[in-house]
Amino acid sequence: MIARLTGTILEKRANAVICDVGGVGYLVFVPVRDMSNVRVGDRAAFHTHHHISETASDLYGFQEESSLAMFRELIKISNVGPRTAMAILSLRSRDEIQKAVMANDPAMLAGIPGVGKKTVERILVELKDKLGESPAMTGGGATVESDVFNALVNLGYAREEALSALQRIPKTATTVEAKVKESLKILAR
Repeated sequence: MIARLTGTILEKRANAVICDVGGVGYLVFVPVRDMSNVRVGDRAAFHTHHHISETASDLYGFQEESSLAMFRELIKISNVGPRTAMAILSLRSRDEIQKAVMANDPAMLAGIPGVGKKTVERILVELKDKLGESPAMTGGGATVESDVFNALVNLGYAREEALSALQRIPKTATTVEAKVKESLKILAR
């Protein structure tokens, strides 16, 4: 299993790069978001998923480990293969997907080529319990926002209410405790 590649970008294609690692050129499929961060001749590192099927052996690369974690969660969903997951992550960031799931908002995931209404609904349902709880999904450790969100949901507030309150917290609140206190004030109004 190839878990990480670091090398020089030899070539950029529409949805992939060729990364030279010790004289070997690896074709790595990369989301459009990450593709814009690399240029030919740059040294780049990718967290990779090596996907082997009956017809192919493909590498999917991400600059952030949390995006790789999201990719792996997406491909566990029925009818979401690596190419579909890559299309989703090309047009929506991990954070946007997480917000859509937490708010149960299919409109936030609409308009992705190859992803129909039923697939969007399946993504929302199957990721609901997984997002916000996995350290890998939040970039290596639970974020303050996910801790506050989880605290509000555990207090009995609906996911939508908790997400709405999170978005209105003053920037002066920086700790989990301060954000929970401010959220409760917002929700009491």
